[in-house]
Amino acid sequence: MRKNITLCLLTTILSCFVALKSSAQETAGESIFTLHAGLSSTGGVFKLANSAAWKVTDTIDGGRRGGITSADISGGPAIVVGYDFGLSRRWSIGVIASTQSWEGQFDYAYFNANETLIEETVDLKLRRNNISLTPRIHYGNGGKIDLYSGLRLGVMFWQGSIDVSDPNFNELPIPVFFRPNLSLIPFGGRFYINDNIAISFELGMGAPYVFGIGGNYKL
Repeated sequence: MRKNITLCLLTTILSCFVALKSSAQETAGESIFTLHAGLSSTGGVFKLANSAAWKVTDTIDGGRRGGITSADISGGPAIVVGYDFGLSRRWSIGVIASTQSWEGQFDYAYFNANETLIEETVDLKLRRNNISLTPRIHYGNGGKIDLYSGLRLGVMFWQGSIDVSDPNFNELPIPVFFRPNLSLIPFGGRFYINDNIAISFELGMGAPYVFGIGGNYKL
């Protein structure tokens, strides 16, 4: 019985592998435009901050440090536009540009030079932009289905501003910086409604999102 089950499983896996190997999505020179909305792990951190309260505590050296005592920060999904160019029936190369923003208020408590506890309400605005190259490998389709995995290689730009009533407040830096970005696309799929239009999803490990859904247009 176990041998039969094992044989069936091996046959099924082998059949799927042969099916995937015998078909691929891309045609050399094919162009696909993408519009996605995605959920990011950074957005989840801000949602967690809304429900968390950090106490003002002592540091290891006996000094004082501040903390966020309450937060009300919200934002929208990551909006991504992209272009994908078919290099062959197996490989494609593309580029994406994304943006995501958050805004809100949080209460920040800190000790000044006189060890006096000060509480300040901070208005926050943040925007995260990303530009990345997206090499992909396409490993199977069923005529209307395109499955793929890949990478995102690019840069991340953070822009932000804080506004407080105290002109001497300098506890928090203005968040403006950029950094390299490398993330994985473990799995994605396009499902074509007709020869040109598809709906799609994508799982990601890293910025700009961990799950995205949207549409595609193929020239």
